[in-house]
Amino acid sequence: MVTSHRCLRRATTSVLVGVALIGGGILLLGDRFDTAGGSALNQPVRVEAHIVACVADESMRLINPDRERCRPGERELASERSPSPGEAGATRSGPPGNVPGAAPAGLLSLSSLSGSTGPVGLPGPAGPPGPPGPAGPPGPAGKAGAPDAGPGRAATAAGATGSGGPSGPPGPAGPAGAPGRAGADGVSGFEIVTAKMAVATRESAAGEARCPAGKVAVGGGVLPDPESPRRAGAEDRMDVVVSAPLLPGGDGGGYGWTATVKNTSTSVPLAVVVAAICVTLR
Repeated sequence: MVTSHRCLRRATTSVLVGVALIGGGILLLGDRFDTAGGSALNQPVRVEAHIVACVADESMRLINPDRERCRPGERELASERSPSPGEAGATRSGPPGNVPGAAPAGLLSLSSLSGSTGPVGLPGPAGPPGPPGPAGPPGPAGKAGAPDAGPGRAATAAGATGSGGPSGPPGPAGPAGAPGRAGADGVSGFEIVTAKMAVATRESAAGEARCPAGKVAVGGGVLPDPESPRRAGAEDRMDVVVSAPLLPGGDGGGYGWTATVKNTSTSVPLAVVVAAICVTLR
């Protein structure tokens, strides 16, 4: 958008004001002309009316100063009246003539327009300080600084762990502890019960060793009879088929051990012993 130059706007306004004032004067003069011949134009005409123009930027309006005033922001430009016959006679005699620098008699002249803008005035005194503003939000936490090593000393890293020192002498014996609680009763009545049996050649035989009443078998097994005269090579002739504990629900009841052995020899009989380890439970 192109803006008008300030001096150009002033010149345009001045021309409009001049045209408006002259036009207003002609309208006022028209009231003085009568319908008679041209002799009326030869008579001097005095303009008694007072015309005022209210001028703003690129606008202008005419007002009657006896009835209204310019608005705020408008400049007032007024016309000059011609002197009356008495005023003219008091100042000079003789035929009327033109006075250098003065407007012709009976015509309107423009008052001087506003001058150029004056220099900028001195700055005024500083105003009182305003109230303090609201507190701002807290800033972020700063980074942790290096540990302070104290005045005159530099911070050093921790040294390596040293080797362990020698063992100290043994300390004195401590006081005796309180006696412990009595433990539950364990097993008793340990006893090994045996049963001997003979196994013919190329035959199998089964035997049992039963614990006395009130005792249970905690182990057992079968082995060649150590008292047999033919015990030499008995381990080679004996083939153990079964070796297991007797359960209370079996034939005859009670606890014990059972074994079944086969004699693999074709000429020598085999003597074996079945053993049960029995104890009394409390």
